[in-house]
Amino acid sequence: MKSLLIGALTFLSINAFADYSVECKTTELVYQNTFSLEGLVYVDEQGISVADLAVETKKAGNDQVRSEYTLNGRGFTKVLAAGTVAKEEVTLSQFVKLNDEVVYLSIAVGMPGNYSSSLRLADGTTFKSKCVLK
Repeated sequence: MKSLLIGALTFLSINAFADYSVECKTTELVYQNTFSLEGLVYVDEQGISVADLAVETKKAGNDQVRSEYTLNGRGFTKVLAAGTVAKEEVTLSQFVKLNDEVVYLSIAVGMPGNYSSSLRLADGTTFKSKCVLK
């Protein structure tokens, strides 16, 4: 009976994030590389994720060069219980090699701080952002 209850709770927790809409917003700070993002992340029972995302990066500096990417790829999602690393539940999705230019993306939803999510390009340039459920 106890294992059935634990199994049911695990099933409900995973299905709560079977797919989610996420949004990351950039800031207008001139000294920080930032990105904005909008899209969907689909997660199966094992935590394998498929992302369909639209991303805009903004390089630091007065000219603030912007680039846009459409990202589709597979990765992994893990849900961290409330009180583990933050007061609220945290959903961490990580993707590697989304296309030839974007080699890494980490989306941390529910993590405190303005720059808890990151994106890295093939040339090593890293961008930061704050992501929330949409």
